Amino acid sequence: MKTDLHDLADALSRGDAGDISAALGLPGAPTLADKLRALIREGLTHAAAVYVFGEDQAASEPGLSAYIDRARATGTDELEFDPAPFVSPGGDPGAWVTAWVWVSDERAGVDDVDYSDGDGAPVCVWYSDAAGGWRWDTGEDSGGFDRIGPRGPFGSKGDAQQDAADTFGVVVFFDGMPDHYDGDPPAKSGGAADA
Repeated sequence: MKTDLHDLADALSRGDAGDISAALGLPGAPTLADKLRALIREGLTHAAAVYVFGEDQAASEPGLSAYIDRARATGTDELEFDPAPFVSPGGDPGAWVTAWVWVSDERAGVDDVDYSDGDGAPVCVWYSDAAGGWRWDTGEDSGGFDRIGPRGPFGSKGDAQQDAADTFGVVVFFDGMPDHYDGDPPAKSGGAADA
């Protein structure tokens, strides 16, 4: 059994029983995948993870920015890049840069999927530092904040999604504030779910 003393010392200093077990290689210790699933349950999104990986990489490997710049220059309406894409240098001279490719329902051969709240606007869910919890709102701009929102704060992303689903019957959500927001609105005084 191989023990990484640095990992063990770190786990002991935090008093994290799961990490201590993992550092010692004990059976039943939470794996990295278990820890990632726990973070997802707490609200970690794919977009946030990609951003952190890309931001950390850009800070530690600034020479990779040339690949990002060139990739962005080739972008189209169907090819988009995160604010801090991740770069994976290849075995050949060059690198892969993470990107999003748009595929319409028609091109995918599926029926139109309604990702909206019934009024035609997406439901957006985000963590609000200003409110100290999770919030949601529709993506429609009705000349200020919508008639319903923003709603929250909620203790978890799941609670915010459940409130939106109870309100609209929605099952699909978008991560992040609605595009029409200019910064995170301050929390209102009142209960856990301000209306």
